[in-house]
Amino acid sequence: MKDATAPRARCEVLYGYPAEQILHYARQKQVDLIVMGSLGISGIKEFFLGSVASRVVANAPCSVWVVRPGFHLTSEA
Repeated sequence: MKDATAPRARCEVLYGYPAEQILHYARQKQVDLIVMGSLGISGIKEFFLGSVASRVVANAPCSVWVVRPGFHLTSEA
């Protein structure tokens, strides 16, 4: 039996500049949450390479959950 309160997830493949495409899609589809990975680069490397996650977090019209390498979702009752 399908739970009516279960969240719906959707995965899309978009082409273009990643942050721009993610933000455009989020606004167009009125999403509630963006979940995205991050390589965990910080400091000087992030300054030179840029950070898609940072741009999305700063400009998203909704909440953003950034998952770092090694993250494991567990359920504890």
